[in-house]
Amino acid sequence: QAAASAPPPPLAFAPSSSSPPSPAAAAAAAASGSADQPPLPQSRSREAAAAAAAVVAEEVEEAAQEEEAATATATALQDLIAGGVAGSASVIVGHPFDTYKVRLQTSAPPAPSPAASSSK
Repeated sequence: QAAASAPPPPLAFAPSSSSPPSPAAAAAAAASGSADQPPLPQSRSREAAAAAAAVVAEEVEEAAQEEEAATATATALQDLIAGGVAGSASVIVGHPFDTYKVRLQTSAPPAPSPAASSSK
């Protein structure tokens, strides 16, 4: 007995039958303007775009300078803390060795043994 195969379920979305407008059609629609907004002359839109780009570039530059100043302060503080920790570690590790060295240098030389003097 062959099992009847059920048809696949319909797709949840339907592909659109209309394709997006071509670049030429989009440019023509933009040039004609919409009913509620008149088209801008090309020179005004270019000037506005240039002004907007200048404002954005200025804001980006200011933000970069502020971030650089904050980073420089944080780096200086980190360097100061790292130097303090390194100096402290150096003293803690090196002090016992320095103490031993100084005691060796300032102690009286050992007395010669009688066995070493009689062999001469």
